[in-house]
Amino acid sequence: MQFEELLKLVREVGKAGLTEFEYIEGNLTIKMSAAKNVPAEGKENMESQTGRQDSYTVETNIPVRHDEDIKKEVMEAPVEGIFYFSRLDGTACSLKPGDFIRTGQVLGRMDSRGRSFELMSDYDGEVVNIYVDDGEEIVAREPLLMIAVR
Repeated sequence: MQFEELLKLVREVGKAGLTEFEYIEGNLTIKMSAAKNVPAEGKENMESQTGRQDSYTVETNIPVRHDEDIKKEVMEAPVEGIFYFSRLDGTACSLKPGDFIRTGQVLGRMDSRGRSFELMSDYDGEVVNIYVDDGEEIVAREPLLMIAVR
């Protein structure tokens, strides 16, 4: 199960209002249980009204990999605007996890306050994750992508 799929699973279980959940796939086991939510004095318990949990305890047998040789950097949007996976001339900048990028490589363009400009990589490395979609409106400092820098 991919990390993004695991996050989606946790969100969906939370929306369903379940207090316990167990998922088994081959050698993978994930157990979730609702955290105890004690309402503040004078406030109603929102959990009972909405049927949703605010937090969960998650147990899993997924091995954690610690690789000290790989530093991960997150590139953020410099300003608010709309992000496109293309250059100013319209040429596509297709990126996917696993692609290797170089410092200065054009990653896409942003349209902000009537101006367009290209965003370039600050790093040499491998694209680990992409957090935005083509044409998505984003805010300043929103994560765009993660790069494993070697």
